[in-house]
Amino acid sequence: MPFFGPHDAHGPRVHFAMAYGGNGISYSMIGAKLLRALIEGEEHPLAELFSFKRIATTT
Repeated sequence: MPFFGPHDAHGPRVHFAMAYGGNGISYSMIGAKLLRALIEGEEHPLAELFSFKRIATTT
């Protein structure tokens, strides 16, 4: 599952689009729309699903 959006370690102004080769065409369109919404300050229904927050952080 790809990651789209900011990562806490890099601040809110750095966005990532990290997908993989097999489903690139499908995820590229989702990622483009999702990142556009985030940059424009709008909510996207899939933002949480593809965010870095879905992985547990360990300290």
